[in-house]
Amino acid sequence: MPKPTTPATFEKWLEIDWSEFLGHECTLRILSWPGKLRATTGQGGHVEHIPLSHVGEWLFDVDDQAINLWKQTIPSDVLEAIINLPSLRCTLLEMAVSEPKIQDLLLSNPVLLWRLCDAKLLVKELTSEHEQLLNQKQRHLCRLVGLDGTKQQVSLLKLGTQHQLSRDQLLTYIELLQNAKACQFFSHHKSVTPEIINVLKTNTWLVSCKAKALIPELCSPEWRRIFDDVLRMLEDISELRLCATTTALQRLHDRLVEDLNERRGTKLIRDKDGEPKPIPEPPLQSGYSIEPITRQMDLIKEGREMRHCIASHLFNVVAGDFAVYRMAEPERLTIEVLVTQWGQCFIKEVRGKGNKLPSAEAMQVVEQWFQENQPESNDGVPNIDRPSFIERW
Repeated sequence: MPKPTTPATFEKWLEIDWSEFLGHECTLRILSWPGKLRATTGQGGHVEHIPLSHVGEWLFDVDDQAINLWKQTIPSDVLEAIINLPSLRCTLLEMAVSEPKIQDLLLSNPVLLWRLCDAKLLVKELTSEHEQLLNQKQRHLCRLVGLDGTKQQVSLLKLGTQHQLSRDQLLTYIELLQNAKACQFFSHHKSVTPEIINVLKTNTWLVSCKAKALIPELCSPEWRRIFDDVLRMLEDISELRLCATTTALQRLHDRLVEDLNERRGTKLIRDKDGEPKPIPEPPLQSGYSIEPITRQMDLIKEGREMRHCIASHLFNVVAGDFAVYRMAEPERLTIEVLVTQWGQCFIKEVRGKGNKLPSAEAMQVVEQWFQENQPESNDGVPNIDRPSFIERW
């Protein structure tokens, strides 16, 4: 990116010269807050006026001295209100600088204003209908975005800019506020993080039972994996609903693993003729005393021998989403490999007996085997570099 400059008359504009970067003359000039945030581009003597929203959200994501000076011309309370919103920041600034009522709503409830604009209930070219809308109380405006309009919901919407949430996460948060129990949870915790949103997105039931005490802990990848394992092994989650501590969750997990591996009648996944479905061809070859598990019964035996819940992954292994390998030396390990729809592979989980972590020496062998056996990408999709990571069964 070209280096922005701050002319002597910076109180009026920020100028960015793209000419060297693009190979032809092109400059961008953005007026500061007193200048109504208008922008102009110039190419070959031709000047075009463009709205700030056409410049792009990158203005708020680049750490540059000149751009930071430009941002400092924006009132600090206004900048603070929009900085953690996932989108429409330029649009909201344009609207706020020209319309006092928009600025008031931005300062008092930025998430509510963002959602009204995201749903196109408010647009930059305000009509008389929009003017009437801005005269409504926030409780009424909440009803327009799918909420009941309670005082509690109005207050909780303001928490949505505590952390940088994506658009999907912020929409999920607004949807969660339709649940009275979720509102109570957020009111007591006063925190809306991406991790909490991701936990509750698929497990909203947590807010209505004793297990809601686990929600902050489930933001940890390790406890979230244990929780997901328990969900996968349970047919009835009533026991899980009563787990109010990680100790209780761990005990339930360990008991379920033991029960799973003690069962001799584990159901195999069968075809229409009643025969066990085959496990797809393993994507990585054998080597370094590492061999693929190619039959359903062998996967079940692996879980029994190693005392972990790999057998609960049976459906995904038969579906080809995962491939499982057993390692004999330098120590006994089970290795699970994630297989993408493009045929790419990543190490997902590596565990010893009873979920014991592998030694550094054994992990080095696993990574060497993995690197030497990476499949070629033959569908035009490039291989993605990504470090291996270890999860828990």
